[in-house]
Amino acid sequence: MYFINRIINKTTHQKEAKKRNQTSMIKIEEITANTSFKNQLENILLFSNHSEDISISYNSTYTLKYVIEGVKHYHYNNQDIEVSNHQYLILNRNNQITTEAKKGTRGFSFFLSPDLINGIYHSYSADKSPIEFIELAHKKPNTRLHFLLNRITNLYTKNQIGFKEQKDQLFIKIAELIVEEQTTIHTKFSELKIVKHHTKKELLR
Repeated sequence: MYFINRIINKTTHQKEAKKRNQTSMIKIEEITANTSFKNQLENILLFSNHSEDISISYNSTYTLKYVIEGVKHYHYNNQDIEVSNHQYLILNRNNQITTEAKKGTRGFSFFLSPDLINGIYHSYSADKSPIEFIELAHKKPNTRLHFLLNRITNLYTKNQIGFKEQKDQLFIKIAELIVEEQTTIHTKFSELKIVKHHTKKELLR
């Protein structure tokens, strides 16, 4: 039993160390004015507080968009999705995204590297292919992900010291809850033998 416990503890420590390494280079950025950046491919937490109307186009890794106040429009893959107060949108990697927002809009973008997201996904699933998110605006305010986003918002805007102390753990938790949520959705559709991505999206609207 002692030997088994040592193996379990060692495996747990290895997983935690891997997560720490994956988030050790997390960048915290803030934008207020119209800016230009072409690629967002690393682990980045971006806070936006727009002092003017903006329109930005860029390539992105996996990303979660959360609107604190106002409305944002995301154009990608011939789609236009509106995200408003306390709603979030999860997008797949390798997207060319155009973000549009009016002056006064505030929100977060969590850019999540493929190594981080798929490392977590492969611990949930035997499927070794990259995860594919169902790209919809999530409006229900009572999910664990919503509660965590609200907590991060409060920390960032009211307690910067506390936020900086917890940012790595919070970033990992966001990634874990995204994968958990998406894996649960895919499992339910699999049980119903629904395999077409478009059909899944229509049923979740």
